[in-house]
Amino acid sequence: MVWSTWPDGAEPAQQEPEPTPPSVSDTNAETEGPSTDQPKGDQSQANSEPETAPSLPVSPPATDESDALTCYRSGMDLYDGNEPVKARTQLSKAYYSGRLSPQQQRQARGKLTELAELTLIGRGSGVYADDPYTEYYQCRAGDVLAKIERARKLHVPWQLLVKVNNMRRPEDLEAGRRYKLVYGPFHAVVRKGEFVMDVYLHREGLPRVFVRQFRIGTGANGSTPAGMWRVRLGGKSERCTWYPPPNSRFRDPIPYGHPDYAFGGKGLWIALEGLDATTRPLTNYGIHSTNDPDSIGSAESLGCIRLADDDIELVYSLLYEHWSTVEVRP
Repeated sequence: MVWSTWPDGAEPAQQEPEPTPPSVSDTNAETEGPSTDQPKGDQSQANSEPETAPSLPVSPPATDESDALTCYRSGMDLYDGNEPVKARTQLSKAYYSGRLSPQQQRQARGKLTELAELTLIGRGSGVYADDPYTEYYQCRAGDVLAKIERARKLHVPWQLLVKVNNMRRPEDLEAGRRYKLVYGPFHAVVRKGEFVMDVYLHREGLPRVFVRQFRIGTGANGSTPAGMWRVRLGGKSERCTWYPPPNSRFRDPIPYGHPDYAFGGKGLWIALEGLDATTRPLTNYGIHSTNDPDSIGSAESLGCIRLADDDIELVYSLLYEHWSTVEVRP
């Protein structure tokens, strides 16, 4: 198939008004994560003050079976007709309806994964004229990716902008060159019983878009608490020291690179904070890479959500501190 990208000189789509992030109380329980955060470089979003409270993502309106099938068939036709953004919208609506057969759900998810790579998160992916989630930006002298992100209120990590613009590092910006911007935030839904996490894109006033499904590991004996969470401001760390919780067989802090280091070769940690009555009292839960890849697809962790090394890198580049929510379902 051939997809058409935004032609040179086209005007970017107008963005919807900004939502505001959910407020959260201080928390004081203790589980699996590191007890301190690593210092951030100049590209970190944690250098900026958080905006006041984002609204929580709203579930899509109920769709009856007839409408779901209509959206599904329309989306598949639009996919075959080289209209990726419209296909993405229709297939996402069908996917989130809960009214498709298991086979149709798998087919929709497969097409949506491909469309997300093509239109949103793929390395070197383009911008499409009818896509409200992306636009081009003309780089100026002195620009820095993190500053562009904050000024445009993208609510996506700079790592994603490096990827979609096929850059090796954030410092490689060139004045006068056009760069792709993606408007977030991305969110996640964890279904513990299926050991999966769906990541989707949703900005207030725009359609919810499925992005990718990941296999995960969860806490033994149901110890990953269900409820609503968000990525904590300043809570994303690379190669941070692991502080084992009281229920671990380890007692001393374990640095990155140690054979018993829990976060594996990638050493990526995404701290979560609770947003509802059940999760607010809990701290040090998070999403992380693991030194036990065979535990993916099972309930063996000390309470956190585990991802394979390849998957955690992508999730780390999508979830944005203070704005991205993670809903954990039974």
